[in-house]
Amino acid sequence: MDTLRQRVPFRQAGEDELNPEDDERHVMDEQEQQELINTLREAARTADRIHIRSLRMVLIAAIMIQVNFLTMLIINRRRQALVPTPLGMIFNFAPSPLIPIPTAFTMLAIALHIFDSMSLSRNPRMSLLDVDMPFDTTGILDGPFRKRAVLYLIAPFMSAVLKRSFSQTVWWLMPAIIIGLIALAQKWMRETDEGVERLEELQYDARGA
Repeated sequence: MDTLRQRVPFRQAGEDELNPEDDERHVMDEQEQQELINTLREAARTADRIHIRSLRMVLIAAIMIQVNFLTMLIINRRRQALVPTPLGMIFNFAPSPLIPIPTAFTMLAIALHIFDSMSLSRNPRMSLLDVDMPFDTTGILDGPFRKRAVLYLIAPFMSAVLKRSFSQTVWWLMPAIIIGLIALAQKWMRETDEGVERLEELQYDARGA
């Protein structure tokens, strides 16, 4: 029957002269489409595993840096206000007065990173920017203020309001920057998965046509 599409056998260059028009007219049959979708799906899963592992390593590194800073604050609690931030030490900036209760804000950043790591393990594709507060905020907070990521902005906001050094403000902002980059990577993962799903939908639509 003319309506049936036959698979085009593989031909090596040299057996016959290649005709670009034949390649353009070739339409993949159902088996070829399924093989392509399976290949893309497996490639997406492999990439997701690598990305998730990398994101976890980023969070672990962030936690270790914060724990090191917390240790410095505890050891130098009597002159805590002049403890240099890790960024200040890297760029050799002179110590400047820290924001009030830096120990509490550092512990908050560590706790948030731990919560984010747990959320990443439960649902890697759910953006960390969309996770609600770890406590009930019904009737207290609404809209974007109900999201856990807002807690990352308290310390850098206080640093900016109190006109602390630029390096210190950036240091307190680093956890929020890390979460933003992780959320961007999660967005790419979701878009890849959605692309494979759209191909599957097109395949099913072609079957029904």
